[in-house]
Amino acid sequence: MMKTVLKIWIGLMFATFGMEKASGQIEGENLFRLQLNAMQEAYKPNTIVHMHCEQKDFYVNLDTVVAVNADTYYIIFNDKPISCTISNECGSSFVNYDMTNLMMGGDLCLFHCYFVYCFDLWFDGPAIIKDIYFVDAEDNKKNENYGCPNDRIKIELEMHGDGSSTEVEIKTEGSSWRTISSFSYYDNQIYINFPSILNPYQQFTLRTRRHLHYDTDFVSLSTSTKTFYYLPPLQFPAGTDLVIDPPKCQEDNNTTIKIPYAGSTHYIITMEGNYDTRPGGPNNDKITKTDSYYVLSKQLATGSHTIKIEYPDGVPTPCYFQTSFTVPEIPSFTVSNFSYPDRLGDYEMTKHGGTGRVSFYVEGSYTPTILV
Repeated sequence: MMKTVLKIWIGLMFATFGMEKASGQIEGENLFRLQLNAMQEAYKPNTIVHMHCEQKDFYVNLDTVVAVNADTYYIIFNDKPISCTISNECGSSFVNYDMTNLMMGGDLCLFHCYFVYCFDLWFDGPAIIKDIYFVDAEDNKKNENYGCPNDRIKIELEMHGDGSSTEVEIKTEGSSWRTISSFSYYDNQIYINFPSILNPYQQFTLRTRRHLHYDTDFVSLSTSTKTFYYLPPLQFPAGTDLVIDPPKCQEDNNTTIKIPYAGSTHYIITMEGNYDTRPGGPNNDKITKTDSYYVLSKQLATGSHTIKIEYPDGVPTPCYFQTSFTVPEIPSFTVSNFSYPDRLGDYEMTKHGGTGRVSFYVEGSYTPTILV
C-alpha cells in the first residue's frame, strides 16, 4: 500500500507580480493563503483531489500546491477568490465550496473509493481597509482629508482568517513605512491617535500589515489610496498657559479661568455656554480683559468640567484647544481646640488649611461679634 498523496488542481490566475521580498519575506497587496492539513496519518490507496478555484474572470489550471510537510499543503492567492469546487478522482464526492465558508477555517471530508479523507482547512488573508477617515472627540465622521491633533483616525476593516495580529504602518513623503500601532484579528474597526512623528501639513498614508496564519514568510498588505494631513493646533503665546483657579470658600465659590492672549487675538470659549471675547459677542460682558489674559469667573458645580477654546471663524487654524478640570468640594469651616485659658479676653484656636478673615460670635461678651 502507498501513503496517501494529495494533489490539488487550482483554477486561478496565480501571479507573482505585485509581490516583493524583504528580509526573506514575500510581501504583496491582498495576498490570501489557503492551507490544508491532512487529519489522518493512515496509509490509504492513492488519493487525488481536484480543486477548482475562481478568481475574478480568470481560469487556468496550475499545479501550484506547496508541500510544507507530508500532510500539510498551502496555496497563495494574489487576490480574494470567490468560490472553489473540490472533488476527488473517483467522483464519489463533489463539493461546491463557497470561500466565505472558509474565512475562519473548518473541516472538509471527501469520499474516495469507499475511503473517507478529511482535511483541516485554514483560510487567511489581509486586514483590508474598507474606509479610513478622521473623527472628532464624539466619534463624528469628518469628510475632509485633514484633521486636528485632537481628532482620531478611524479605520474600518474587512478581516480574513484568524490567529495573526495586525500592524498599522504610516508613510510620509520620502520616508519608509513605520509601525505606529497593532491590534487583534478580532477587531473590525480601530482608532489611531495623532502620531507624534508628524509635523503640521505633512501628508501621510496608512496601510495594514499581516502575516498569513502565523507564517513568517508571507505578509499580506492593504494600503489606503487616501492621503491625509494634520493642521497645527491652537497655541497660546509663548511661555503662557491656561490658568484655572478653583474656589477656596463656600460663599465665594466662583472658578476663575484666565486665558492668555497677545495683540488683537480673540477667542470663542465654550463651557456650559458660549463666550466671545470680541466686543459685542455673546456673553462678552461676562469676560474681563487684562494686559495678557481674558478672565472668566463663573460659578460651577462640584465635579468635572470641560473647556473648549477656538479662534473665531477658524482663523488662523480651525483646530481648538480643549481640556478638562475638576472643581473640588469645599469643606465647611470648622474650629477645633478652642480655649479661653486666662479669662482676660485672649482666645486661642488651632488653624488648619489656608488663611483668611474669620468672624465668630461669643455669647455673653460685651462685643458678641468678633472679626479676626
